[in-house]
Amino acid sequence: MKKVYKHTKSRAISALLCACLLTFITGSSYVFAIFRGPAIERFGVDGAMGAYALTNAIAPLPMLIGGFFIDRGKAVWTATCGAFFAALGWGLAAGAQAPGIFVATYGFVGGIGMGLILTSALSNTLRFFPGKRGLIAGIISCINGVAGMIMAPIAQKIIGARGLGATLYTFATIFFIIGIIVALFYRAAPVEGVELCKSNIAPQTQSVQNNDDGAERHVTATQKTPHTDTQLSLEPASTPSKKRKNDEGVEQKIKGVSVTPGRSRKGIRGIIPSFAVLATLDFWLLFLLFTCGAFSGLMVVSNSVGIATGMYGLTSMAAAFYVSLYSIAGTLGRFAFGWISDAIGKTRALQLTFFADACGLAVLTLLPGSALALGVGLFTVGITFGGTIAIMPAFVMDRFGPANQGINYALVFCGFSLAAMLSPKLGAKIGIAHGGDFSTAFYIAMIAAALGFVCASLLGRRAFRHRYRSNSTMTGT
Repeated sequence: MKKVYKHTKSRAISALLCACLLTFITGSSYVFAIFRGPAIERFGVDGAMGAYALTNAIAPLPMLIGGFFIDRGKAVWTATCGAFFAALGWGLAAGAQAPGIFVATYGFVGGIGMGLILTSALSNTLRFFPGKRGLIAGIISCINGVAGMIMAPIAQKIIGARGLGATLYTFATIFFIIGIIVALFYRAAPVEGVELCKSNIAPQTQSVQNNDDGAERHVTATQKTPHTDTQLSLEPASTPSKKRKNDEGVEQKIKGVSVTPGRSRKGIRGIIPSFAVLATLDFWLLFLLFTCGAFSGLMVVSNSVGIATGMYGLTSMAAAFYVSLYSIAGTLGRFAFGWISDAIGKTRALQLTFFADACGLAVLTLLPGSALALGVGLFTVGITFGGTIAIMPAFVMDRFGPANQGINYALVFCGFSLAAMLSPKLGAKIGIAHGGDFSTAFYIAMIAAALGFVCASLLGRRAFRHRYRSNSTMTGT
């Protein structure tokens, strides 16, 4: 018997709200720019920046593990464990006395928690809203920026009054409380990624249509689609093999997937098995694109205080304002580009983010000493970084389908982690070596932005060719 998934709108909203709370935890990690000075004084550059880099670099490991369980309906368990790991890591880091202990607790244990949280909040919740993936990803990611905007001045005050240890204890307590709330109210989405419909019953079949990026968009079988649309039935993996006849009367047998005449299984991106995406060119373009898209944002956010004080002569307290400005920009970028990507296509939206990112970096490089230039540059880099973070989860799901989104996004997220390992530490060392001047680091980031633009363009061309071939096949030309 086929499994029928039932979920109400209240379950979807509950999942969305809890996902926002979860990303509040991950967003709090962006206030490391406030921790940076005291952490360097206490643990040295390698200890402080190594812990921050490890937090992001290790994320793919828990994301892969978490994605495995999320794709099997264990999103609540994964999210709760992530919140508790984050609380444990930051709580233990508060009492660390040696650089190695700080890296192991803040970087490793906390990074495990951040990875579990991130994959659960995005991969699970997007399945409730297949028609608005860009917008929902933008809303969830938006809380990342809100968290930084709220927590940066709070962290600055607590550090000034009570020190780094007390600040980390405070954050750990907040994370623990969020973990309890998530355990009680979070909801797991159907693992097939079926659509929430007005009848509150998810259908057993979906159709696949090409969106403006050329990637498949899943719609319910109850929706009316043109006769030429390709129909795809998604069933549990244990479903016996189905038999269909093609146009020439030849019987086709495909396990768990029914394909209409005129299109082969290879042409359906939505059913690529776990880890099989590694053999596709699209995956490696997405990987490199994510690396380039995160490069400048991570470099700037982790060194924003140093940039403000070294290149623009501001005090640490005044620099905290620009950290908040960057967080505001990231918040707006996540929401705005999430909506924009649904409107104009994710490929075009990513091209826009890379172009604007390069412009913002150019402002920071060419106009040192101007407070206005600092504000414009940080705001532009922040809004484009937020846009990239918001677009990528939905982009990956559009390319490879919802069935294995937990694992697929974790694999693509390795590109983000590569940037996390390279850019923050590279920026810090360049700034120290040049007496607080980060211009060289900005030039490197501009090259990364140009490379990201090229990757987005290549993905767009491949999508166009795929759409053209699909249309030609269905029309028989």
